Amino acid sequence: MTFPTNEGKSFADSLFVMGGRPVIEALKQPPVSTRQAMHPGEKVVPVKLEIPVEPLLDESAGELGLRSWLAAHDQAAEIAAAWQGDRYCLFADGETLGVVWDIRFTSSEVADRWLAEASGIVTRGFGLAEPPQVGKPVTTASGRSVLVHRIDPTTVRFANAASMETLNKLAR
Repeated sequence: MTFPTNEGKSFADSLFVMGGRPVIEALKQPPVSTRQAMHPGEKVVPVKLEIPVEPLLDESAGELGLRSWLAAHDQAAEIAAAWQGDRYCLFADGETLGVVWDIRFTSSEVADRWLAEASGIVTRGFGLAEPPQVGKPVTTASGRSVLVHRIDPTTVRFANAASMETLNKLAR
């Protein structure tokens, strides 16, 4: 099943039960994020995250994207429910591409849990001998440079680039 079928139906059902004004308002201003559809009635304030690269593609994965990325992990739903905003960018890095993904959470405790999960994903996904240290770029066997980093207490960054120089800039 897809997101619109599962979460979208729940959102529509909630509006139907509320009836009246909420239905009309939802038609005038439909959800702008997956979080709004997943948590009807919760006020969602857009988060502006500044990423220090020139994007070729600039997008948000949303709570749903985060949940999907963590799907195989025990804490996926709990971590994703603490999503406050995100931004990912695909950018040119020499003759190849890089990606950087910043995610803001409701608390530093959830950010800590995400960092632990992301470090595990990077370790397994890139075949590293040990998990990367937070804030320290590592080079993979394929020559890519990967970073798991904390920008502030509630905002974390994942980056994958061709050059260590690029990741060192993203680690500041």
